[in-house]
Amino acid sequence: MNPFQKLFYYIAWVGIAGAITIILILTYWFVAPYNVVTFQGDNAKLVETTVKSGGYLQIKQDYCKKMALPARVSCEFIDGLTYSVPVYNSDRDLGCAKRIEFKYVPKALSAGNYKLQCVYSYRVNPLRTVEYTLVTGIFTITK
Repeated sequence: MNPFQKLFYYIAWVGIAGAITIILILTYWFVAPYNVVTFQGDNAKLVETTVKSGGYLQIKQDYCKKMALPARVSCEFIDGLTYSVPVYNSDRDLGCAKRIEFKYVPKALSAGNYKLQCVYSYRVNPLRTVEYTLVTGIFTITK
């Protein structure tokens, strides 16, 4: 075997090993179970069931965050129709905690009974996003 054939032989094996490595990484990224955060018990318990339009809805959350990733949060007020509010980013601390989160109630919402649904999206790798959905109980908005 001359030196060029030997070089091409090694290049071919390095290419095959690289391709297998990339396939294994991509498979792991698609299949691996990512557990970014765990919400305990009633994951979105309301502090008060009545809130004024333009005020803040208080939600108790008991959670354990296991990965240091920021969340993209999109919330919607639901009363038969869906009223979306602007998306924002949230970066909770690692570990377990109990906290009260304040959600602004837009003044444009009419009085009535609503539920709040928030979707927390975590980008765990370049190919995958993990989502957690929290839904509150029914609350009343007054003017």
